[in-house]
Amino acid sequence: MTYYNKEKILEKDVYITESHQNVLLPWWKNFNKFGKMNLITIDTHTDTATAFRGEIKNKIGTEDCELTKAEIDKIKKDCEKVENRENSFCYQNLESDIFLQKISKKVQEYIESLSIDKIENLKEIVSNLRNDEYVDFAVRKDFFDKVFVISNNTIEPQKIPELEKRIFGTDVDFYKSCDDEEITEQKTSEDKSLLEENILNQYLKELEEKSGVYPLSDSYVLDIDLDFFKYKKWLNPKNYKTFYHLIKNAKYITIAIEREHLKIESGGKVNPEIALETIKNHIKKAQK
Repeated sequence: MTYYNKEKILEKDVYITESHQNVLLPWWKNFNKFGKMNLITIDTHTDTATAFRGEIKNKIGTEDCELTKAEIDKIKKDCEKVENRENSFCYQNLESDIFLQKISKKVQEYIESLSIDKIENLKEIVSNLRNDEYVDFAVRKDFFDKVFVISNNTIEPQKIPELEKRIFGTDVDFYKSCDDEEITEQKTSEDKSLLEENILNQYLKELEEKSGVYPLSDSYVLDIDLDFFKYKKWLNPKNYKTFYHLIKNAKYITIAIEREHLKIESGGKVNPEIALETIKNHIKKAQK
């Protein structure tokens, strides 16, 4: 099985995978070579779900992590204060958050017990990870110091105590921030790439405010999931200065094709091969 392909685009090493969790292999390889850096990931999803959440429940058991009556009563009380939201939806989210916080310690212990001294070990681990769990695993294994998530899905990464000071997401309302004039959501979402200089700068500014560190100030890896590009126009921002700065200063780049997710997000209107070649062309131009 081929987990990734490596290409040299001018001076930049680029690792291309089909499934996003496979980026763990080049991340591990380069961590052993360069040491711990930061990660900037561009993705339609935050992909920061707790690693092995299913494995922990099935293999180790989480009976002692179930919510107490006092915790359930508190959730119900908190949800009564939430406006414009169904109580059942609110309850499920808060219940899930508390449950994940409880099993976080078990997850950490389990991940620490996994040996990754050989590539074969990591391949087996990757095969057991879902494609939204690899970031959590990489941080818990100390591949990265901090992770900055740039996503067109504005849901915050989950707040796990051990990780909340290391994984940062953004909730920038790009629909209202891209222009001074009033623009409809539909026009903005299709005609304005989230990688436009002014929008991307707002993402980076918010990440700096949350983390206390400007994402581009330290050494970093740039990770791109092609399912981020819901529209063809998003592949070619008109003002690409900041995007090219992201590319040029990355230590190396990983790209996940994720064909099925790209098809779903774009409604089949964005061709994965064309999207990949477009991003590769941007990587080339950014270095000139």
